[in-house]
Amino acid sequence: PTVGRRSGAGPTIGRRSGAGPTVGRRSGAGPTIGRRSGAGPTVGRRSGAGPTVGRRSGVGPTVGRRSGAGPTVGRRSGAGPTVGRRSGAGPTIGRRSGAGPTVGRRSGAGPTIGRRSGAGPTVGRRSGAGPTIGRRSGAGPTIGRRSGAGPTVGRRSGAGPTIGRRSGAGPTFGRRSGAEPTVGRRSGAGPTVGRRSGAGPTVGRRSGAGPTVGRRSGAGPTIGRRSGAGPTVGRRSGAGPTVGRRSGAGPTVGRRSGAGPTVGRGSGAGPTVGRRSGAGPTVGRRSGAGPTVGRRSGAGPTIGRRNLYLLCLPLSRGCLHGSGKHKTWQPDTLQPLIWP
Repeated sequence: PTVGRRSGAGPTIGRRSGAGPTVGRRSGAGPTIGRRSGAGPTVGRRSGAGPTVGRRSGVGPTVGRRSGAGPTVGRRSGAGPTVGRRSGAGPTIGRRSGAGPTVGRRSGAGPTIGRRSGAGPTVGRRSGAGPTIGRRSGAGPTIGRRSGAGPTVGRRSGAGPTIGRRSGAGPTFGRRSGAEPTVGRRSGAGPTVGRRSGAGPTVGRRSGAGPTVGRRSGAGPTIGRRSGAGPTVGRRSGAGPTVGRRSGAGPTVGRRSGAGPTVGRGSGAGPTVGRRSGAGPTVGRRSGAGPTVGRRSGAGPTIGRRNLYLLCLPLSRGCLHGSGKHKTWQPDTLQPLIWP
């Protein structure tokens, strides 16, 4: 007969060959409970899961937020009632964790009066502030500009009448405090001429400025760009005529400062012919290029498609010049055979 799936296949139960009834999910799958193979009932989330309570496998009831989570109260795992803001948060009063009533501005904040934490009535501007009169904390009446200020006249704290610009200011002339008439720009300013306080006439740009010519204070005429500037020619202060591009710039020809005529491309550029600075006539393609015929720099006439090479006879050793396809043999001494 066909037993299981094969004909004549006797027992072997569990992993087949005529395996018996289907237990759990497999045919013939006897016990092994917990992590399967015919596992019993489903406990918690797993089939056949038995106990282990706390961190699972058939865990009991849900306590707090976890299933099977017994005690640990305070910072959780089945934490008891909610006290203050946290569940299971017993006492600690003052700076929280189940803090009692709100006193002042904080919950559970007992006394400390003056600079807070349940501070009493408001005195002056602060709550619980008591005396200290003069520089505050429940300060008495306002005298002058301060509350609780008492005497001190002159430089304040309940200062008397206003004299000049200050209240309670009595004499002191010149630099004020009840100062009388205005001299110059200041009231009560007497002499000091030059750098002010009743300063005389305006000379140059300053009132009462007297001489000092050159770097100011009543400085004379304007020479160059500065008033009272006298000589120093070249790099300024009354610098003479403009030579080249600078005023008072005398010679130095070549690399400037009053550089002469423009030769080649630079002004005052004198000789150096070949690779410039007043380079002579343009020969070939370069200005001031002289001979070298063949591979250029003033190369001679063009015959056919090439600039005619000087046909030369080497009279002694020579060397290779250039690189790649521009290598040329340059004998030490050349004897031209043809000069077109």
